[in-house]
Amino acid sequence: MNVSKYLIYYLSVFTLLFYSCKKRQNVSSHFPKNQNIVEIPFQYSGYSGGGQMISSIVIKKDTLRCIIDTGSYTTIVSSSLGYAISNKSKKGSDFLGVEKVLPITIVKNIKWGEVVINNLECVIHNLSKTGADIIIGTDILSHFCVKIDNSQSKIILSKKRNDTIHKNHIKVPFSKTNGGVIFIQGQLSNKKEPLLLDTGFRGEIAKPYNKGLENKHIKSYWKMPFKGLFNLEGDTNLSVGYDLLDFKLGNKIFKDAIASYQNRNNKNIMLGTAFMCRFKSITFDYPNKMVLFELPKNFDKIPGFDFIKDTITAKNVSYYALLSNKINSFGIDFTNQYPFKIQALYEKKEFKITIGDTLVGIDNSFFDKKAMFQSKLVNKKYVDEKNQLLEFYIATCQKGDADFHFLKRGQLVTEHLKRDYSFTDFPPMMYSFLPVNTNWGYFVNYIKKNKKRNYTLHIPSYGTIGKEVSFTYYINGKEQMLTNKP
Repeated sequence: MNVSKYLIYYLSVFTLLFYSCKKRQNVSSHFPKNQNIVEIPFQYSGYSGGGQMISSIVIKKDTLRCIIDTGSYTTIVSSSLGYAISNKSKKGSDFLGVEKVLPITIVKNIKWGEVVINNLECVIHNLSKTGADIIIGTDILSHFCVKIDNSQSKIILSKKRNDTIHKNHIKVPFSKTNGGVIFIQGQLSNKKEPLLLDTGFRGEIAKPYNKGLENKHIKSYWKMPFKGLFNLEGDTNLSVGYDLLDFKLGNKIFKDAIASYQNRNNKNIMLGTAFMCRFKSITFDYPNKMVLFELPKNFDKIPGFDFIKDTITAKNVSYYALLSNKINSFGIDFTNQYPFKIQALYEKKEFKITIGDTLVGIDNSFFDKKAMFQSKLVNKKYVDEKNQLLEFYIATCQKGDADFHFLKRGQLVTEHLKRDYSFTDFPPMMYSFLPVNTNWGYFVNYIKKNKKRNYTLHIPSYGTIGKEVSFTYYINGKEQMLTNKP
């Protein structure tokens, strides 16, 4: 099981808006001689798709971990790297609207894949809690045509777009600010809105709302610590609501997209990586001011997997993960690495636990020996640290109800939680372009990729959706069956 130790908190958003964004005249970028295309591997930090886009970059012969953020005007280097500070600075605003003045440094040589960028003006900030050494902004990206190829887990940089537009493409023009971030027009619940395309946001759609706003259509309200780049500790007094709405992009309607409503000063509506993972590829054609969203190929024998129709009902794995965590959920959300701490709670449920409490066991499995000794369960067992992650994911991703154990002031506290299936009807199948571990996650079985399509299909687990699903198909005339029967 390969889970990055740098998994970023679910609602961490590192979008930065800087107010002094004129490009330096001596900034330059270079492809290798006689080469117009460069391919760079990347991965999403989320185990089920979505999450920050993670890649590698080389500065001064050091290979550094970087986050690719199309919502940031300016590239940010970590203060821990020790770059010299100039006498200039920039004022910026993060996802929450928190403002800060940051010092500037000039990075003379950056190598990203085989592309070289010279004399780039970057800001310096503490990135220790992001899991990255550098955040790549649009001051680098806007030099190229940038293709995010989800089917190959590659970023393809080119001087001009080489793809032929076909029927599976959604072509959307964009407006670009002076800093290079991209806004496209979309339609949310029959209202046209400008949306910031932001790979720094892990969700599908993020909308701001005014404090005290009540929306009868919102499915669930959560208390959670929002985190922006300038307040990484978060503010637990903020809340977020989740809703399902139809989102029209170009000539396609995406049914029941997941929108989060957040009380923040930054008023941009954002389109994040959980939505972007629906597509085979997304091309940011900066030179021609357009974005191409490439839909998957049809799977004719599965109802709902027709991507040529005007209305798209098919859902991908990252959508299921977000839906299972925030709408059809236990009402509790944890950090995704040991020790598992509560990072969000459903506001309308009564809990004996609070944000920041540490999970010490699930059902009859315990992660803490002191907690296990206090339990009155007969068949209890201790699970060591190397096996706790599997127990955690089986419970949070596949079960419909479970006992979650905590220590509060040295005493064992148990919450018996059940998923809330009342908000939405799960589609019976999901798809993914990404390498997916089939031993754990939000599904129990899958159909592998073949030459006719480049994505896998998955049935969600019984506990996640609260209903039985079976599917019969044929390979070379031989009947095959998938089922989520417990």
